[in-house]
Amino acid sequence: MISRVGQFIFVVSLFLYGCKGVEKGKKIPKDKEEIVVCYHNVPSTLDPHFQDEVPAMRVLINTHNALVRLNQDMGVVPDVATRWETISNTLWKFQIKDGITFHNGKELSSKDVVFSLLRAKNSPNSHVSPYLMSIDTVWSEGSKVFIKLNAPQSIFINKLSFIYIVPAGSSFENSLDLPIGTGDFKVEEFSENLIVLKNVKGVGNFEKAIFRYIEDHDKRAAMFLQGECDIIYGILYSSYLDKVIERKDLKLKSRVGLSTYYLSLKVSVSPFSDRFFRKAVHLLLDRERAVKVFAKGFGIPLNQLAPPTVFGYLPDLPPFERNVMMAKELLNLAGFEDGVEVTLTAVVSIKDLAQVVADSLAEGGITVKLNLLEWQDVYPKLGKGEVDFYLGGWFYQSGDISDFFESKIHTKRGIYGRLNTTDYSNARVDKLIEMSTAVMNIDERRRILEEISYIVLEDLPYIPVLSRANVIGMKGSLDLVMRSDGFLVIRDISVVE
Repeated sequence: MISRVGQFIFVVSLFLYGCKGVEKGKKIPKDKEEIVVCYHNVPSTLDPHFQDEVPAMRVLINTHNALVRLNQDMGVVPDVATRWETISNTLWKFQIKDGITFHNGKELSSKDVVFSLLRAKNSPNSHVSPYLMSIDTVWSEGSKVFIKLNAPQSIFINKLSFIYIVPAGSSFENSLDLPIGTGDFKVEEFSENLIVLKNVKGVGNFEKAIFRYIEDHDKRAAMFLQGECDIIYGILYSSYLDKVIERKDLKLKSRVGLSTYYLSLKVSVSPFSDRFFRKAVHLLLDRERAVKVFAKGFGIPLNQLAPPTVFGYLPDLPPFERNVMMAKELLNLAGFEDGVEVTLTAVVSIKDLAQVVADSLAEGGITVKLNLLEWQDVYPKLGKGEVDFYLGGWFYQSGDISDFFESKIHTKRGIYGRLNTTDYSNARVDKLIEMSTAVMNIDERRRILEEISYIVLEDLPYIPVLSRANVIGMKGSLDLVMRSDGFLVIRDISVVE
């Protein structure tokens, strides 16, 4: 069941949702200079290479360009590069577009591209270097850039979309707090709770974009209701959601995004080492209730580890059916006929979802003690292997399921399994994951990824829960096409006639 988003999200490519009863507002005057967007999490930095976080990406998508860009449906399209080709499985050639200028007036050249790739790959402070681990060498010849890989990588082109171009000669080790890019907007101000972007390319409907950061969800929603925000993110977290829905001059838009919420179970310790127990947890989860309570109806229950917007999704997999009776039988087979107690660790911000999980498992005789922590306290514990049962989320940034497989499913070895906190190890799965990185044929690669999914869904080191839609509130006089990644491109915001 899909409550507010609607069943049509599986067949409509844009997965759009319009709030019932919303009326179009008055047109924003042509001389309106500013649009105010209210977010909840302020970026820690705007250096394009010294971050790998969603709050910064929401800004940088408007201020910077990369060799290629992901469009609203996660398809790769030209950006700084007008075209590209693979000379061999490990050698890529990119033609750089003429006439692109940085915000300081300097014309972009192939040397800036080479510098940016090397800074992102080799700077000791880079957070995006994992995307470029397969690069051997980079060089330019005139307006062309060549990238030699140390091994074939099927989605290498996707990962280049995360590497933004900065001017050659920028500091290699120090953070660029007001980075110079080539995008439509320039960073004019960056303070604790405010970022101001100035339109320097004359595109779109607004001369300035003001990003305000208000951590308190109800305070942020109240500002939106009072007209202090034109667009608001994180509206689902607020107790004022119903008030927003009731307003005729406001509207909500949503799209199933790239996120997954899941349970991870350390398969090396009891009771999680027992496959019957893991299967019982899978059968006990009340995913429909989780969507209703946690996603406020804006989401879908998941029967697999990726939402339908991600490459590698299994469209023919039957819907999940909850079965408490069968779960109890499996728990009996596992030797837990008298019940069992476990501790579930989760970030405090998703406590509502954690409570749904606890209530669901209790119906089968599994008593769940919740260990709710702030992210900064959870992260080091995960890295040290101190968490046996965890409720977390994953964002498929490249739009490809291999993101999860390479980081969290593969045995922890070398560049693989960096975030595998379950101790799960399957030689066949490892081999398939490594094969998938080098296969360039899309149909063959899809087949390999599907085989991995079926094995993992049988072994259940991770149990899928739901995918929450990206939901934003906006004035009725505005409109836009929602992106799968939930990012807001200012130039694409239109004014309703």
